[in-house]
Amino acid sequence: DLVLRFPPVLQDHHHLLTPPPHFASFIPLPDLSISALVNFTVLPGFDPTLAGVDVHRNFLERSIPPLALSSRLLDELNQALLDRAKQFAVLGHAVASKEKWLMACHWLAQRGLDSADEELSLAVNETSCALQTLGWNMDLWGPAAFLQTSDLADFLASTPMKGHFVDAMVNGISHQIQLDSQLRKSTIVEELTFASTLRYDSKQWSQYMFDRGFTRLCQLGDLLSNGELDHIIFPININGAHWTVFLVDAKVGEICYGDSLDWPWPKTDVDHIQQWLHEHGFRTFLKGTILSHGRQQDAYSCAIAMINTICHKLYGTPLFTNEKRDLLRIQELIFLFRAHFSEDESKAASDYSPS
Repeated sequence: DLVLRFPPVLQDHHHLLTPPPHFASFIPLPDLSISALVNFTVLPGFDPTLAGVDVHRNFLERSIPPLALSSRLLDELNQALLDRAKQFAVLGHAVASKEKWLMACHWLAQRGLDSADEELSLAVNETSCALQTLGWNMDLWGPAAFLQTSDLADFLASTPMKGHFVDAMVNGISHQIQLDSQLRKSTIVEELTFASTLRYDSKQWSQYMFDRGFTRLCQLGDLLSNGELDHIIFPININGAHWTVFLVDAKVGEICYGDSLDWPWPKTDVDHIQQWLHEHGFRTFLKGTILSHGRQQDAYSCAIAMINTICHKLYGTPLFTNEKRDLLRIQELIFLFRAHFSEDESKAASDYSPS
């Protein structure tokens, strides 16, 4: 009798937790290409009314049932969850990924149609070809190894870039530095963790030599003070809205800065850099020159402009311009694609063992 007193949503838990059998045929394999997911795969929608069901509240509004009933409910619910939750998650992920990649492909196609720039057209074509090969839900290799292919849809959009894309692009530069016999002896480009560590509070800084969070900064500071390293370059986010870059030049004792919006130098961050250098026996560094940089004219290209500032400093790459912003964005994605395919091929070769 107590079962009848529970809300209908709990009595019908199998209906809520189990996708209809025919839904299984809609779940795409992870290696299905992005283009196939977008252009050919039909995915079912979900009932939005189920999103508002508050099962926890419905349980709390009623008295606790007898142990035997509670145990049976838990067993049935747990089994249903174990059996079907993964199917729901994968299917929901596929639906969301298809929507994102539809927008990304539209953005990409629009760039190809609206431009007479041959270099941009070639970049659009190469990206489109990659999307015909790349699985929609695969682990990436190379500089973006901490991401999945489904994450990359946000790359192709006129929107600000998130930190994981910045780290992936920085890792790409680090990979190029390792291929240069001169640069790898003098220069290191760091991920966002470096800037985040610099912003630790005063209590943590008082334990600089003992706090494990400073391990990487200690290693790099020692390399600078021992003369084994000349330059450290690292991106930093300003006010949670804008990407800029610092260069610490131990060879001449200067701190340089590049900002595609030409905002004032972030004094607090400069102070943290000086504090770090003091920990390794350096005197206060001078304020160096502004790093050569392009000027952005929108609200979302700062990450690409910042990466371009680093590449210009290291390799003399032409500076960012508003006219080239889409090309530079696509080229960064192409670099990640190429690195992924190259690493994937290397892994496949290393995994192969003749019978």
